[in-house]
Amino acid sequence: NWYATNATSPATTTLPGPTYSILGGYLAINTDNSGYSDGLQSANPQNTTNSWQHGYFEASILFCQYCSNNSAWPAFWSSSTSLLTGQVPIGGTYPELDFMEYYTAPVSAAQAAVSTQPLQGIYTTTVHEWTNTSPATSVQNPNNVPVIPPGTDFSMWHTYGCLWTPNQVQWYFDNQLVTTVATGPGTPFPSLELSKMYLILGSGAWWPMYVDYVHVWQ
Repeated sequence: NWYATNATSPATTTLPGPTYSILGGYLAINTDNSGYSDGLQSANPQNTTNSWQHGYFEASILFCQYCSNNSAWPAFWSSSTSLLTGQVPIGGTYPELDFMEYYTAPVSAAQAAVSTQPLQGIYTTTVHEWTNTSPATSVQNPNNVPVIPPGTDFSMWHTYGCLWTPNQVQWYFDNQLVTTVATGPGTPFPSLELSKMYLILGSGAWWPMYVDYVHVWQ
């Protein structure tokens, strides 16, 4: 099941016009004005069956490679069920595991001199350890911009995978290992190994993302 609700800020997913549709047999997501790419969720506070601890998570996704950098961005990610159900106390910690996020940023002056494209794309793979404060704060892995083949075209279909096992997370791009991060006790990310995670697909209102499938193996 998927739920069209931003559980942590319900009002922010209300937009004019269709936010989800089927285009060419694929799911088109064109939603979320919260600024942080929350959209379809595999759980809500009353229905948390579709949450997991460990496994391999994969989605086939395409999106515009150089679209609005004033919009929330294409993302396939996960968050803590404990946070979803209000069980994280003030000052407590909770994890976020981003299978993929894609940002754009203006190119440098040197890049602009040799490129007709004013924006550069940044594909990231991140684990966060959040502290439940106001505002919330986090630490994250520094190796979250993986090396992928030069000239990769994100407007073509690619698979984004993440293998989460006890004490480690590994990310895959088109079935190739690109990043590894240690988790659990003694690392900056202890809360991940204490959590179940639900899945989220989201993108900005002016930056649609297209999804062929989402798979979970355990």
